[in-house]
Amino acid sequence: MRLKSYSDIIINTYPYHKYLNSKILEESKQFEWDKGRQQVGGNISNVIAYKTVDRVITSPNIEIIYDWIKSIINECFPDFNWKIYHGWLAKYSKGEYAISHHHCPFPFSFVYFIHSPKGSSPLIFSHSGKRIKPDEGKVILFPGNLSHEVPKCKIHGRMILSGNFYFNT
Repeated sequence: MRLKSYSDIIINTYPYHKYLNSKILEESKQFEWDKGRQQVGGNISNVIAYKTVDRVITSPNIEIIYDWIKSIINECFPDFNWKIYHGWLAKYSKGEYAISHHHCPFPFSFVYFIHSPKGSSPLIFSHSGKRIKPDEGKVILFPGNLSHEVPKCKIHGRMILSGNFYFNT
C-alpha cells in the first residue's frame, strides 16, 4: 500500500470484525467511563459522549486491533518503530457528538467502528467535508493534523475505538 501524500486517509476493514467486535463490546464493561469534558492529565475532551478514562485502554481483543492498525502503518512507512500512544473507547447516545478537532502532534490517528446501529453518525473531515460511513469493522487511519468531527447522533449505541500512534526512530 503506497500513499500518494501524507494527507491521504487510509480505509480498511478487519476481516473478522463480527466476532472481534462482539468480544470488545463485552470487554468494554470492565473499563472506567466518564462523560465529563475533563480528561486524565487535565486536557479537555472534544468528545461529548461517554469515553474511557485511561490514557491507553487494552484487552486481548483491542490489542489485536492495535496490532492490525500498526501493520497497516508499517506497510506505508516501514522504517519506523510505531507505538500506540493513546487508545480509548467512545460510546455515543442520541444527541451526543464530537467537536471538530485534530490530534497534533501525532503522525497518525485512527477511528475503528465497533458498533454502528443503523442511522449512526458519520466521521466527517472538517476541511474537506469528506464523510465516512461508520461501517462496523472499518478503520479510518489519518494524519493527526486533519481536523475531524462527529455530528449529533440520532440513535443510541454508536461505539468506536480511537487513538494515536507515534514512532521511535
